[in-house]
Amino acid sequence: MGGYKKLRKKNNDENMKFDPAKRKVKSLAKRKQRGRRGSPLVEEGILIGLSLFGFLLILSIVTGVLDWLLINADELLKELGSLFT
Repeated sequence: MGGYKKLRKKNNDENMKFDPAKRKVKSLAKRKQRGRRGSPLVEEGILIGLSLFGFLLILSIVTGVLDWLLINADELLKELGSLFT
């Protein structure tokens, strides 16, 4: 019975060479395995990009608040100066 399985397996491999559907499935499986190797690099790149975007967003909010505080402080000092003179 063991010889029959070996012969059957050999015949399936030979049939796969000429069967376009089986060949297509096999090539898609290989392509999917190839794509998984680059996946961690893509994920790291996306995470770095998102972290940079978040950092720049927070930085722009902080600088906006600081500019607003400086403008209001200048106006307050001008009003106080004009009040006492």
